[in-house]
Amino acid sequence: MSATEDLYGTDIYTEPDGDADTLANLGPLAALAALAGIWQGVSGADEHPVVEGTERTCSSSTTSCSRSTARPTDHSPRGQVLLAGGAAEADAREFEVTAAVGSEVYGILSNPFLDHAFRTLSYRMHVTVNDDGTWSYEEEGVLQIPGRDVPFHHTDRNTLTKIGPPTPNPLARGVIADGSMHIGSLKSPSRN
Repeated sequence: MSATEDLYGTDIYTEPDGDADTLANLGPLAALAALAGIWQGVSGADEHPVVEGTERTCSSSTTSCSRSTARPTDHSPRGQVLLAGGAAEADAREFEVTAAVGSEVYGILSNPFLDHAFRTLSYRMHVTVNDDGTWSYEEEGVLQIPGRDVPFHHTDRNTLTKIGPPTPNPLARGVIADGSMHIGSLKSPSRN
């Protein structure tokens, strides 16, 4: 068996059965279920590019971690997709995810303006689950900006406190009696 088959198995066509309790089905990531919820940070720090160089601001934010996916609440227009990943033990209290432009896995894609004016070369986020029930992150995006000789390191950090429970996956509401989530199987046309 190859290393890839070891990691993913040999049946790549059959979708797993659906289950409305998505947090209970995280497999080796089950320890991250504790991070699901609505979190608020009140003492963040952000260093970002401005015409004059670098601006440092303190910030507060609310972050939703439903289905263990962090989505900062940010109403600014964006035109970028970033998929970061990394390895961690199931019981890890710290882990890091990274992405790089040009990578076909864990990569960064931007709209034409951002690719020209603020090209994100790489991204890194380090997460620490703290003993007091909070969690902290430090993230860094390395940006190539026209007119600057060296890449700019845009950093953001905060410690978040849980203020609400997770929002259930809206797809889980559609689970039907046979346990499927209407996804079907690519293995056999009779199951679709």
